[in-house]
Amino acid sequence: MAAILTSGSDAEVTIEWDDHPNLQPTMTGQIAWASSNPEIATVEPVPDKPLVGRVYSVGPIGPVQIHATAEVDYGDGAVLLQTATVDVNIIAGDYSRGTANLLAKRHVVTPLGEEAELDRG
Repeated sequence: MAAILTSGSDAEVTIEWDDHPNLQPTMTGQIAWASSNPEIATVEPVPDKPLVGRVYSVGPIGPVQIHATAEVDYGDGAVLLQTATVDVNIIAGDYSRGTANLLAKRHVVTPLGEEAELDRG
């Protein structure tokens, strides 16, 4: 199900790496946040909150995907490149501000150095 933001609003998006339930993940770098359509919505990191991005609906209404990509070390000797995606629908309406959670359950896991394809489904 897609998150919904009204046009002109913004929301925090929090990432949780939970692919390996018995291991404690550690990011080895910063999250790279991206929007599939920056004319509809942009995203940027939140200072002092390494797992949080802020999404801004800046353009017309419509669908957009927000991607978070990071190198994650699960302590088992392998550093993996992981990407999480959340679908967002920008709708017309009154300004609102909110929080959405982005869970890394639908992501691509590859050893570093290999090319990854984003899960768009």
